[in-house]
Amino acid sequence: MDLVTVVIPSYNADEGLQRAIESVLGQTYPEVEVIVVDDNEPGSIGRKRTETLMQRFAEEQRVKYLKHAHNKNGAAARNTGIRAASGSFVAFLDDDDIYYPDRVRRCMDVFAENPQCDAVYTGVDLYVQGKKRGEVHPAAQGKAWRSLLLNEGMLGTGSNLFLKKEAIESVNGFDESFIRYQDVEFMLRILKEHNLQALDEILVRKNILERNIPPYKKYRENKIALFQKFSDLISQLTEQEKRSFFDFHYSVLYHSALSGGTRGEIQLAAKELQAVRPLTIKEKVAFGCPWLWRQYYCLKNRK
Repeated sequence: MDLVTVVIPSYNADEGLQRAIESVLGQTYPEVEVIVVDDNEPGSIGRKRTETLMQRFAEEQRVKYLKHAHNKNGAAARNTGIRAASGSFVAFLDDDDIYYPDRVRRCMDVFAENPQCDAVYTGVDLYVQGKKRGEVHPAAQGKAWRSLLLNEGMLGTGSNLFLKKEAIESVNGFDESFIRYQDVEFMLRILKEHNLQALDEILVRKNILERNIPPYKKYRENKIALFQKFSDLISQLTEQEKRSFFDFHYSVLYHSALSGGTRGEIQLAAKELQAVRPLTIKEKVAFGCPWLWRQYYCLKNRK
């Protein structure tokens, strides 16, 4: 029976980290190891809280706890976990998500049934503040980079990545220059060369929350880098698909600018979005009164 390593990158984690670890240890597939990579700054509240929580697993031989010498980012934390992985298969889990009990076993069944498969992804339950808000079912298979570019099927979420370790090593892991879209960037490189299999079963619970959002300027730089790095793939989309792709990304950037950007950044974000489509009425109102939009957004997220 092959060993599966589950890498959990952690930053400013709360009790959700314990639930994430326990969801792996409770898998019906017994040959698992957990590698928690602590990306908090030494001496920070986040590091101290994580160290205290990880003491609960001090006697659990299937759990490894690694600490970065200083904060890097999620991509670096995943690479640290990959390098330390003993398994021939590697899966990833965000520190506020969980696997359902059959997640690893069912994915390993798919690998056994499909020898040419290099990666598997499954259905995902979506939760917001403890309440289920929906679910996403996978569909795309093979070299499914197009589906990933179009943000379909939750393929790009960190907790839905399950791969052969040799496939990860063939692309040299994650690109640590990306502070956002690390999973998307990584999987686009994987799917240019390797085959993906969809498993239409809900086996991951994803908790949707906003934390550690980068400033608009860095966010935009990251997106532009993504556009440039994968311009060859983007150019292969249909015109309608390109509009959908850029609409999604520039809409996200516009709302990021409204949330905390300068007036100049808001104007730039609006200009770039308008090059794709007209602003909605709500977006026009927000452009005129960003401070009011920020108050509305804060109140909405507190509910």
